[in-house]
Amino acid sequence: MTKNCQQCGKEIIKQSGTSKKQWEIKKFCSVNCCLYFLAKDRMGKPLSEETKRKIGLANRGGIGRGHGWHHTKETALKISKARKGMIFSKEHLKNLSDAHKGIKLSEQAKIKLSKFNKGKIVSQETRQKLSGRKEEKSYSWKGDNVGYWGVHSWVRKRIGRPEKCKLCNKEGRKLVNGKWSIQLANKDHLYKRNLTDWIPLCISCHRIFDNQRI
Repeated sequence: MTKNCQQCGKEIIKQSGTSKKQWEIKKFCSVNCCLYFLAKDRMGKPLSEETKRKIGLANRGGIGRGHGWHHTKETALKISKARKGMIFSKEHLKNLSDAHKGIKLSEQAKIKLSKFNKGKIVSQETRQKLSGRKEEKSYSWKGDNVGYWGVHSWVRKRIGRPEKCKLCNKEGRKLVNGKWSIQLANKDHLYKRNLTDWIPLCISCHRIFDNQRI
C-alpha cells in the first residue's frame, strides 16, 4: 500500500508495523516535510492578539527565553568553563566581523551600554588577556594591507621620535602646531612593515623626497 507525501510528492510505502489508524493519519514522508508544510501554511497569516501578547511577554522576560531572560549563576559558570580556552578559526572570526559590519547603534542603545559599563573594573586576568592580543595576535591585524596612517603609526612606535634629518642634518624641534619637525619617510614608497626602509627627514627634505624620489 502506498500514498504520496503532501509536501514533496514522494511515494510513501506502508510498513508492516504501521496500524490502519496511523496509516490514515500519515501525510508526510519525513519530519522535515511536515515542518516545511506547516510553516508554509502559516506564512502570511496575521497573528492573533493573544499570540502577540505572549510574544511581547517573552521578549520582556515575562515568559520563555526572550529578551531580559538570564541564565542562573550555576548555568552561566558551566557555560563559562566549557567555553574557556576555545580557539575560533580565522574563517569563523571573519564571518563574525562581516556580520557586524555596517551595524550602527541607536542613541538609546549607546546610553544603555554606557550605563552598563560605567564603574566596571577590569580584572588583572582580563588585562593580561587583552595585552596578549597585540599586533599579529590581534583579531584586527592586517599585516602589510594596513593603510597609510596605520603603517606610519606602527613605525613611529618602534623607531621613536627622530632627532636629526638624514639629508640636511637639521635638528628636530617642536613646531607651533605641536608637531615634530623631523618626519619618517619611506624609501621605496611601498609602505611595508620593514624598519630599514624608513629614514628621518625634515619637512622640506621630505617634500622633495616624495616629489622627486631622490
